[in-house]
This record gives sequence, C-alpha cells and structure tokens, in this order.
Amino acid sequence: MQLSYPAGSDRSMHEMPSEELQDHADASQAVHASDSDLANKETSAGEMADAKGEEEPLLRRLSVSCFLGWYWSRLTGYDQSLSVYGIYPSCDQLIALTFTCFTLILLGLIEHYGIHPLLNHTLSVFFPAIGSTCTLVYAAPKAPMAQPRNIIVAHVTAAIIGTALANAFRTVKEQPFGRHCTGALGVGLHLVLMMLTNTMHPPASATVITAATAKINAYYHDEGFLFVVSPVLFGAMFTTLCAWLLNNLVPSRSPYPQYW
Repeated sequence: MQLSYPAGSDRSMHEMPSEELQDHADASQAVHASDSDLANKETSAGEMADAKGEEEPLLRRLSVSCFLGWYWSRLTGYDQSLSVYGIYPSCDQLIALTFTCFTLILLGLIEHYGIHPLLNHTLSVFFPAIGSTCTLVYAAPKAPMAQPRNIIVAHVTAAIIGTALANAFRTVKEQPFGRHCTGALGVGLHLVLMMLTNTMHPPASATVITAATAKINAYYHDEGFLFVVSPVLFGAMFTTLCAWLLNNLVPSRSPYPQYW
C-alpha cells in the first residue's frame, strides 16, 4: 500500500534543511564578522596607542621648538619696525645741553659757595642721581617719568628707604659683601613702591644705593636722615624748578610740566 503525499509537501521537506543551513551559515558569518571587527578594533586601538606614544615626544619637541623660537624673537627684537635709532641733529639738542649744564653748574656753585662755608663742608646738595634727572627733564620733558611729582616723590622715598636700611643693617654693611646686599634690597623695595604709587623715576634707584651704601655722617647725630633733606629733597626741587623755568622759555619745546 502506497501513501501519496502532496507535491508541495515534498518541496517543503527538501527546502527546510537548506533554509536551516542558510541560517547556520549566516550566523557563522555574523560570528566571524563580529570576531573580525573585534580584532580590527583591538588592532586599531593598539595602533592608536602606538601612534599616540610616538606623537607625545614629537609634540614635546614641537612645543620646545616653538618656545625657543618665540623666546629668540623676543631676544632679537620682537618688532624691528619700531626701531628709531639714527642720527637726528637738531637745535633742541643744543638747548638740552645748555639747560643741563646750567642747572648742574648752578647747583654746584650753590653747594661750594653757599652750603659748604655755612656748614663747615659737612653737607652736600650735589649727588650723582640728579644728573640722570636732568637728562629726563631736558631730553624728554613730556615723559611721565620726568614730571615733578615723579621726581620729588621718587627721590625722597628712595633716600628714606636707603637711609633706613643703612641703619637697620649697619653691622651687615661692615661685612665685605654687606653694602652691596643692602643696596640691592633697597632698590628692589623702592621699585615696588614706585610701581604701587605710579611715581616711576629710574634715576631715584641710584639715590637708594647712595643712601644705603654711604657712611652715615655722625656730625649731626641724625642717623643719616638729613640726607633726605639735603642733598635729595633740595636737589630734586631745585632741578624741577629749573626745568619749569627753562623749558617754558623756548616756544619749540613742549610745556613743562605736563601735569603736577
């Protein structure tokens, strides 16, 4: 006895195994693909780590090279177009020469014929830093550093700081290097004070060194603080007065002071 099956039934029986095989093949390919992707990711991660490890020294070298290039550009002149060097003769230079010589010679005459005979040659009104002040007030009268407040305040505070340090470190000054350390500390402290009060006047730094390193005159028993009055205060005010009177005599020069 033979059983008969529909034709479609035979087809489905033959097709079922092939579909399952196809599914298994697809699943196997997916597994292999995921394994391959994972391996590729691991490989790429390793390559990235190696590349990053190679890039770090390169970046360090580049950063060092950039810093050295930037620093060298500053050392050699950051903007050479700003250079103003040259020879520019003018009548104003002769005027500045005349005013400077007149002021300092007059100050020396006051000291030699006025102060010394009266005070037994124990007091002076002529000190080195005043020459630098004359340079500013006659060569650059419009500069903020050459204005009266800057001159007087900077010189007087410099003398006070220098004399105070000379007294505070009197024993240190007797050591071989002590005087230089006292002067250096005085200049640093005075620089900060000028920056804080906006009374910058570079010649006053020389006043600090003069006050801090000079021997204290025991004649007046003032611990050296008479130095603040003479020569410093007197010299600063005298120079400012001369600059005020002389600069304004010449129409071609800018008015002095620009402000009080």
